[in-house]
Amino acid sequence: MFANIPPLNEAKFYVDKAFRKARTKVDEKRGSLSGTPSQKARDMEGMRVSIVGDILVDECERILKSFPSIDSLPMIYQELIKNNFDYGDLKKSLGAVNWAKDITRDFQKEFSRRIHKAYDSNKAIQYRIEFYGKIATIFRKINKNLAYLEQVRYAMRDFPDIKQNVFTVCITGFPNVGKSTLLNKLTGSKAEVDSYAFTTKRLNVATGRFGIHKVQFVDTPGALNRFEKMNTIEKQAYLAMKHSADLIVYVFDLTETYPIKDQMKLYELIREFGKKVLVYVSKTDVTEEEEVRSFGKKYDIITDSEELKKIIVENLSQKTSS
Repeated sequence: MFANIPPLNEAKFYVDKAFRKARTKVDEKRGSLSGTPSQKARDMEGMRVSIVGDILVDECERILKSFPSIDSLPMIYQELIKNNFDYGDLKKSLGAVNWAKDITRDFQKEFSRRIHKAYDSNKAIQYRIEFYGKIATIFRKINKNLAYLEQVRYAMRDFPDIKQNVFTVCITGFPNVGKSTLLNKLTGSKAEVDSYAFTTKRLNVATGRFGIHKVQFVDTPGALNRFEKMNTIEKQAYLAMKHSADLIVYVFDLTETYPIKDQMKLYELIREFGKKVLVYVSKTDVTEEEEVRSFGKKYDIITDSEELKKIIVENLSQKTSS
């Protein structure tokens, strides 16, 4: 969604581009113009004003259209944006670009009229130079806004692409307990997995098809702190579970990469979302059978990915039929 927002440049880049294209276009048309020297001058200066105005208005419109309307986004993205950026500064910067667009169009019309009525070539040139100066000033004023929007765009590239109209399963638990491995088993995807903690560099999102059913899986790192103390990825995980999850799979690792009591504490926090939570026990091939059986007396556990698939499909079917 956000990866397609094109990069923004400094204000000088857009102004120089417009002036350069205007100069090139007028040079191409110069030989085909007819009339008195004064008429030709008015035509050329009028063309410059028209071309520069059109290019800069188009650039502003492109920037404004490339950023989604924040208030119309799904709640997960509204909260991600408001928790990562100053919402007031973002709206102010988009408003500044819109202001530049409108005033550029107004000046374009005003100076086109002046040039059309100019009584000699020198006056036409003077009006065009004045227009160029005003335009350069306008865009210098919004340079800091363009820089801020580029900062926001760059950061938004890493937002997870979570589709809102697909049954969504969030896989969560402590780092390095086997969440990405489980994601691979469920979907056949190739999530990034390393052998040390906190290895998930982003939310891994993958889609699985079970017969006619389509399920979106989100591999989320453990939310280990209060929301205001979470890092960026943990916040994304928290908001994905809060706003997008239809079902949560909590992964326990009984080999005690992390103390079981800590994993249980996080599990209880996850349950506070009010979503249905399935308990999956990973790494059973290297865990004592008795330990797994004992743990199964405390929780209704799942140890097989194929069994988990069946339960997910059952939950999907119940939702679609309700």
